[in-house]
Amino acid sequence: MKLTKFRIYHYKSIVDSGYCDLASDITIFVGKNESGKTAILEALRDFDKDVLKFPQNAFPLDGNDELPTIELCFKLDPSDIDKIQAGSGIPIPEELSSHILEKGLSILKDGLGQYHLNDEFLLQSFQEKKESKKEDQKSQIKSAKERLNSLLEGRMLPDLDLESNPEDIQKKSRELMVIVKSFLPSLKDEKKQEEIVESLRLIIREAQNLSEQNVNLKEKFLNGLTGLMPRFIYFSEFTGHFPFVIPVEKLKECQPITDFASISGLDLDKVIHTEDIQ
Repeated sequence: MKLTKFRIYHYKSIVDSGYCDLASDITIFVGKNESGKTAILEALRDFDKDVLKFPQNAFPLDGNDELPTIELCFKLDPSDIDKIQAGSGIPIPEELSSHILEKGLSILKDGLGQYHLNDEFLLQSFQEKKESKKEDQKSQIKSAKERLNSLLEGRMLPDLDLESNPEDIQKKSRELMVIVKSFLPSLKDEKKQEEIVESLRLIIREAQNLSEQNVNLKEKFLNGLTGLMPRFIYFSEFTGHFPFVIPVEKLKECQPITDFASISGLDLDKVIHTEDIQ
């Protein structure tokens, strides 16, 4: 999962940075003093999942009511899709996988610390899948209720209004369970009893699942996605991180130096063994 570009809205003095593309290896920000370089780095820092809420000084300096928002765009590969599926616990269809691999993912984080998907195709797909699953669950409840009516012919059973909200359906299903259980001792047919209990369990289970749909697919997907996101670490100053002086022959013993050499492509052996002091 690789960061490709970002956009910052209403953060400190930044009204809208526009999309800023990142290089594939290292990106350098250049600008005059007070031009917003530090604000950009602080905004990227605040995108990190450990930052639960933006600091108060991140909110717009002009005092308007807009929430500061950071948008980051990521490029994913197939292994990332597998990790998101594992982390979210939901399958990602081939159509969605292809869309993500081609277009990448755009994620927003607002000043209250909430993450949001910024992809209409994905949002619409999750909504359609949610509605499809809900209709399937209602269909199973309806079939099981009809089966109960058939098995308990002649006994009055309360209706289940499947167009009501999930909490009401769940409440009615529990009431149905109490009533049906009161009939069971009078039935002598054990096989019929088992079929009644099985139908009743299906109704209770699917009614519960309907209620749990409030924790929807989009949120589960986001949870899996944010668990995969890279970390953002910001150093406001370097005291205690980089040595002020270090003997040349000990360069390779200093982790910050070896890290710098790795990023910059510097050959430390050449530096250590050169006879050219300049």
